[in-house]
Amino acid sequence: ITKLEDLDHLDDEYDWSLKLNGDRALMGIVEKQVFFANRHGSWFKHPIANSAVFCSKLKGAWLFDGEVFGKNFYPFELVDSPNGSLTNACPSVRAASAREVCKVLKVDWLFGTSETLKKEAMNCVLELRAKPYEGVVGKLKGSRYVPLGSASRESNAWVKRKWVD
Repeated sequence: ITKLEDLDHLDDEYDWSLKLNGDRALMGIVEKQVFFANRHGSWFKHPIANSAVFCSKLKGAWLFDGEVFGKNFYPFELVDSPNGSLTNACPSVRAASAREVCKVLKVDWLFGTSETLKKEAMNCVLELRAKPYEGVVGKLKGSRYVPLGSASRESNAWVKRKWVD
């Protein structure tokens, strides 16, 4: 993606959101204990600064997918909660559920929505490589949740479009 107009040509079969330039992570909370794993299945070696916000206020078992950026975790999808699994829910439902949890916990939502992407991405597109974003990610509408299992495994349902010079 090189200019703002390119956002008008993103495939409508996908739900699009901003892509943080962070480290993909799964965050699990079980009875006030928090666990972070990277997308390769290894445990995170660095402390996550805002993990206490999640584990102090969420009861039961929770699983989020998201990005670690600036030592904080920002969930982009809620995968499981005491209300049940969302693995079979479409990406927009998982994202909306994560966004609601972030709102309650007062954790910034950094991913935008398909509806507001053009407006929210304007400064990023104009600056191209400005942090915290590296582009956009599209998730096939109606697709179920499948975590990445390795560094080389890509999802058939997710596509990334990075800013280019």
